[in-house]
Amino acid sequence: MKRRPRYPRARRIAGKIVRWTLGVVVVLLLLVALFVTLLLYSPGFLHLALDKGLGFYNDRIPGEIRIGRVEGRLIDHLVLGDIFIADKSGRGLVVVREISLTWNPWALFDGLLEVATLEVSDVQVTLIPGGFADLAMPGPPEPPRTTILPELPVDLLVASVRLAGIDIIDAGSGEAVVADLRLALRDLEWSGLSAHLKLDDAAAKLPGLALEALALEARWSEPRLELRGLITTDLAIAELVHVELDAARLDGLALIAVDGRRSALAELIGGTIAERLNAAPGDPTLLIDARTTAGKLDLGVHLELPGLADLDLAGSTHLRGAPNVAVRGRAMADLGPKYGLQRPVFSATLGGDDWSRLHAELTLDCADCGPISGLHLEAEARHDSVLSASAAQLELDGVGLALRARARAGPRGLEAGHWDLKVADVAVPAGLGRLFAELPALD
Repeated sequence: MKRRPRYPRARRIAGKIVRWTLGVVVVLLLLVALFVTLLLYSPGFLHLALDKGLGFYNDRIPGEIRIGRVEGRLIDHLVLGDIFIADKSGRGLVVVREISLTWNPWALFDGLLEVATLEVSDVQVTLIPGGFADLAMPGPPEPPRTTILPELPVDLLVASVRLAGIDIIDAGSGEAVVADLRLALRDLEWSGLSAHLKLDDAAAKLPGLALEALALEARWSEPRLELRGLITTDLAIAELVHVELDAARLDGLALIAVDGRRSALAELIGGTIAERLNAAPGDPTLLIDARTTAGKLDLGVHLELPGLADLDLAGSTHLRGAPNVAVRGRAMADLGPKYGLQRPVFSATLGGDDWSRLHAELTLDCADCGPISGLHLEAEARHDSVLSASAAQLELDGVGLALRARARAGPRGLEAGHWDLKVADVAVPAGLGRLFAELPALD
């Protein structure tokens, strides 16, 4: 006689639940697979998903982000076009014609964001005070970062980045801070707190300067930075011979060499000096040697204008704490057959309890200056930005004159002033002035 199974009804119900649950799981997996497939392979579906996602985000921020065009596929090559980012008043912060991305999304499963090429073209960035704050979702402030370089959730590997047609506009003046920027970057690697990149080329128009070429290699390993490269502008070529900095300890070294282009500099300066600069036997050179140890900066500068002048300057300051700047130097200038070589020496200091209360002093002497030997200058100034109060005094002896001057200013401008000028021989200062500017002849 067969035994009847115990609880047959319960077993049938449990079997149905299991089959129903498995069916739901399979359907959900199929839906997820369909969604991912459409997202990766269908531009139209990706555009729809972006619109929904941006709509959700835009509802929670004062500003707005819009993407007008989506082409290609998320699986390998994607193009986003007609991007518009605005503040809460509808003013455009960033307008982008096109962003093109070629990447490998499957590398994300290995914790790597791998990009073959990223190209951005025709961008206008408008600098509006507080404008970009309208793009952040409200919430509690983030705790301060303990590292200088942020640590990304995945590693980043970008083979090539190209930017073209980038303009950065100051909203207040309406003028371009950077115009027609072109940039080529490669081998960007960012893993944890270490990063490395190479800039192969760059060009841009800056106020009073045109960047013609740029070759730069940067390496960051928290908290150390290393830079090497060459920067070419219409006025000079600067070589970053060796630049390194420990940002935590403020220990570092910077060796920089600059070769000026005298024809371009002469055109910029104009006047008599430009004529002498054009006739000089060589281009101007500038050497900078800056070293920091435990936050104390020691700076050495050598400037040479072949056949015209040179300058040696040494200075020191503390990068932390109250201002305490000291500078001393010597110069040599050839003022022509009438005045000959001038070799003045000078020193200057800047100090104070903090940067809101400053006291500065300057002295200059020219004992070995031929016809104008004996030149002596002393200047002193104080400024209190809290009280909006300033005071200054000047004493000058030599070059055919004696000058004493004092001035005091407050929140409403100049409050008091006094000057006493005695001219023993007007021909001396007038003759010196004609070396730098056109002055009328003395009768």
